[in-house]
Amino acid sequence: MRCRRLAAVVFAMLCVSGVAALAEVNEITMRACINYNMSANYRLDACAKLLAGQNLQPKERALILSARANIYVGMQDFEKALADLGEAIRLWPENATFQRARQAVIERQKTPGAQKNTSLEKFANKKV
Repeated sequence: MRCRRLAAVVFAMLCVSGVAALAEVNEITMRACINYNMSANYRLDACAKLLAGQNLQPKERALILSARANIYVGMQDFEKALADLGEAIRLWPENATFQRARQAVIERQKTPGAQKNTSLEKFANKKV
């Protein structure tokens, strides 16, 4: 249940972010990229397919990178997560969600014994 809700929150973030052209991207692949019921490798492959698309706008690419960063956090590959979030911030610097997610990864990196929480849900609901 929580995984479905998280996928819905991330998908809502994509829609609310004002990226209308994202609807043109293969919706099934996008859902696979953010579906927490799928294996991490399957989701990474889906994100890679989306990122390989030549018709992505910078904001679309940033959203997909942030979704992939979330997968990397779940795998505890913080360096790759930070790289993806850094690129997402470069592509869409005014998106505060990416900034907060990056800071959370940095904090998580400092406390490796902390309980896993790869959910972007807290960032989506946080006031700036």
